[in-house]
Amino acid sequence: MKAKRKPMTWIQKVLYFICFTFLIVAFIYLGTRNYHVKELPDNELFYRDYPNVGLDNSYQVLSAVETLSLLSNGTGVIFFGFPENSWSGMVAEMLNEASKEVDYPVISYFNFYDERESYNENYKDILQKLSDYLVLDDMGTKRLYAPTVVGVINGKIIYYDAETTFVKNKMSVEDYWTTEKKDAKIEDYKAVFEQLKGVLKK
Repeated sequence: MKAKRKPMTWIQKVLYFICFTFLIVAFIYLGTRNYHVKELPDNELFYRDYPNVGLDNSYQVLSAVETLSLLSNGTGVIFFGFPENSWSGMVAEMLNEASKEVDYPVISYFNFYDERESYNENYKDILQKLSDYLVLDDMGTKRLYAPTVVGVINGKIIYYDAETTFVKNKMSVEDYWTTEKKDAKIEDYKAVFEQLKGVLKK
């Protein structure tokens, strides 16, 4: 003898519908999230791009979203560069040395090359945050160039350094960065790190 199935009440139907809708929304949301999974620790990822800095470095490697978040409301130093740019390596080295001398814990690094090539929304938002400091290209468009160092306190830019994004007379990295210039720039970076340390301690 077959047992008769009770028809679902309207409350059960509503509950099933809500659960089904929630699962669909969750599936879509999780499927479209931009997961940033790192295959190596940050210091190793950075060393892979800049072997001149060494494995014992103070860098954390950021995604575009993380960089934008730091620029918007964070506190820290962001090094914008990419290994294909011959000037980035020296700046990376000087930043690392300065951070060690004043015991500053972390330098943020963003390799923006791919974002600049694709000119995606994250890159445009980063440009907007840095707008007051950027130069125009031949087409009248603001672009970010490497190497650039930005200091931020609670989302406010307090330091901007793009000294070697454009160098006259086609000087080599070695010829430009004399011992005196390197020492002066390291002292410059140390002052920024000390200022940030004072804020982070509060």
